[in-house]
Amino acid sequence: MGFEREGLFIPGIISVFGSIILFIIVGIMAQRATKSSGDYYMAGASVGPVVNAFAIVSSYLSLATFIGFTAFIWGIQSLLAIMSQAWMIGYGIMIIAFSGPIRRLGTYTAAGYISERFQTNTGRLISVIFMIFIMIMYAVSQMKGIAHIFELMLGLSYIPALFIGGLIVVVYVAFGGMYGVTWNQAFQGFICVVAMTLPVMAIAKVMGASLWIIPFWGYGNMTEGMVQAFPKFFSILYAASPKWYIGVLFSMTFGTMSVPHYLSRVASAKTIAEGRKGFLLGLIMIGLVNVLTFVTGFAGVIYTQTQGIALKAVQADKLLFILSDVFVGNWALALILAGAIAAGMSTIAGALMVIGTGIAHDIIGGIKELTEKQKKILAPITIFIAGVAIIFVTINPPTFALASVIWAIIVSASVFTAPLIMGVWWKGANKYGVIAGMLVGGFFSLVFNAKFAHPSFTWSPTLAVAPYGPTPFPGVLSVPISFVVLIFVSMITNRIPALAAKIPREKTDKMVEFMHGWPDHAIRKDSTRYASDTGPAIIGIIMLALFIFALV
Repeated sequence: MGFEREGLFIPGIISVFGSIILFIIVGIMAQRATKSSGDYYMAGASVGPVVNAFAIVSSYLSLATFIGFTAFIWGIQSLLAIMSQAWMIGYGIMIIAFSGPIRRLGTYTAAGYISERFQTNTGRLISVIFMIFIMIMYAVSQMKGIAHIFELMLGLSYIPALFIGGLIVVVYVAFGGMYGVTWNQAFQGFICVVAMTLPVMAIAKVMGASLWIIPFWGYGNMTEGMVQAFPKFFSILYAASPKWYIGVLFSMTFGTMSVPHYLSRVASAKTIAEGRKGFLLGLIMIGLVNVLTFVTGFAGVIYTQTQGIALKAVQADKLLFILSDVFVGNWALALILAGAIAAGMSTIAGALMVIGTGIAHDIIGGIKELTEKQKKILAPITIFIAGVAIIFVTINPPTFALASVIWAIIVSASVFTAPLIMGVWWKGANKYGVIAGMLVGGFFSLVFNAKFAHPSFTWSPTLAVAPYGPTPFPGVLSVPISFVVLIFVSMITNRIPALAAKIPREKTDKMVEFMHGWPDHAIRKDSTRYASDTGPAIIGIIMLALFIFALV
């Protein structure tokens, strides 16, 4: 079964292009407020909690959420509920553990943090390379979704739709900067919530949900029908191995707290306190949309099972569009398309901004000192080139849009989470440990199951027979070993005089205390705060045990 429309879908064209025009207007207005590279990258650190909350919603609830969650529920059923909660927990941990320290340190990206905290240009270069790769893979799924939207609207085949839609998004991001992205993401986040809520209510009503007006609570009466039609929907939770659940914890929870464009939202808030308020409010709205996607995924499984519809896996990303069109009609499909374009544009914007920042600020800016004028010229150029590259990569996309997002998050967890956690909370973490940990963790995350992220990665050995189904996630291996290597390499090199002499401990020790908000007069050279090796050693031993458990 496919889902193709012949000719132009006028309601969808009006809703989508109307939204894009509004986004461009906001970008133009924001461009006038962009006076420096700080405004371009961090919106001048002047965004309030409500605006930041909706921007967080838009950044988190990507197009992969709009179409990918529904498709993955069709593919792996209720296991996605576990993955989704792990994502949200990671967001909460990021608020508690990183929002204040990262903001005080004043870095734009995970790469900037690693360079500043560990005083290493080599570590900066390695982290930027990983960061760019992660964001490219993160954006691939969004570009695939953008292509599907333009397929439906314009009646085109996949490739022309990809280039038309992709270029519109890339030009928009390169033109608006982070100020335009931040304010647009707030608007887009609002659209995402509305565009998901109203059509899902209508779908739930037509399919017989008893309390359709509150769809995420009101479809309990449909569970008996699901058990009869497709018993595996619930029983798969018990079929998954313990290693799968541990892998989800390490991959999704640890990955979310370190994804680069999530961290950038901390920098755009007015203050640390307002940034945390924005994160909490955003988390509530994210939860709302997540449970709404479960309703549509649930409805999609019942629909395909009871009607005997053999939906091809490659078409599963269109399931939300199919349900809207079959059960509700043009208005719902048009609204869903508007929400999908908002989600896709905002997520691609966040990813491209991280790529542009990494190249212009972290790589070129690290080699040669640039003026403010040069930075403002260079940023949109690098973003445009990166966007076009992503379009070409998406010519041959993964089967499931969400697959490349999941893999990108796993790589982020394996490369960046250990440096973030240990670097913020342990003075003994040093550049040697961080470089070794990133390389080893990155290797394990890149090698296993990579072909599920993109069809061209045929070199990858396979741990799972289905995309991240009830067999272990790669993160069950790669995240623990990154902690082990970082901790014990740091401990060893801190005790080798020739290497320890090259670590500016006095500077980095003071930096750790500063990140936690200690005033200058309270920071002493002999301070023992965050300096003990006992806690890190225990963490390292636990992580080593988990790594061995995953291998057995």
